[in-house]
Amino acid sequence: MNKKGEAEGIIYPTVIFIVLNIMFFSILLLFVFRSSGGAVVYEQAYAKQISLIIDSAKPLMEIKLNMEEGMKLAEKNKINFENVVKIENNLVTVKLSERGGYSFSFISDVDVTAYPDAALDGNYIIIIDKPEREI
Repeated sequence: MNKKGEAEGIIYPTVIFIVLNIMFFSILLLFVFRSSGGAVVYEQAYAKQISLIIDSAKPLMEIKLNMEEGMKLAEKNKINFENVVKIENNLVTVKLSERGGYSFSFISDVDVTAYPDAALDGNYIIIIDKPEREI
């Protein structure tokens, strides 16, 4: 009987299993830490919030949205604050990092303009206007 062969048959799969589990959980923790306080969460929150504001707004309204945390993240990630919010074709896109951005759509049939406040205090101005109808 070969006792050494039996021991190697049990040890190697166990070591490989442990190493793979450590790698998996370290990658999982890295992802959670990066996304929990980072731009991903704020991009989603701001895009959804702006879309809901647009859907509940009436034409000819002007809304001021406080985005101080978004401004700090944009500055940290070297993104121009003027390019943080884009609204085109019933789609709100918020981009606070180089990598991505998050888009969320709204239903209202209105023309929307968004730009940062001239005071550069972290506020964004959102103007809701009547849609231009083609005849």
